[in-house]
Amino acid sequence: MMPDCAPCDQEDEFLKPIVNSRKDVRFIYVIPFGNKKGLLESGKGKYAIEPVYDDGSNVAKTLEMNTVPIKLFLEDGSIRRAWVGSSDTSEKQSEFKNWLQALEPRIVEPSKVRFDQTQKVQQ
Repeated sequence: MMPDCAPCDQEDEFLKPIVNSRKDVRFIYVIPFGNKKGLLESGKGKYAIEPVYDDGSNVAKTLEMNTVPIKLFLEDGSIRRAWVGSSDTSEKQSEFKNWLQALEPRIVEPSKVRFDQTQKVQQ
């Protein structure tokens, strides 16, 4: 998510009712690149989930990504599925909702992945 991105705002509107629909699936909004301080400040309170900043732009570099929004599903630390672009059509929205509903329930282990005060992913 990028606070100055209209498609990201649309994606947030789509995701707002979804992000808490499953206790076993954790949603995290990541600001993948740009001015950390300015973007975190402008993103504060704007989205359904407070965004975190990817120090070093590791996600963007690894995926050779220069566009947002993108949704990633990670399982055991590996990317299992990706959706590029906003869910701006009912077809895209239905596809994501159906996929999420069909996802097998997982055992929640909140201590495995957390964010520290510097907004870096810890494993």
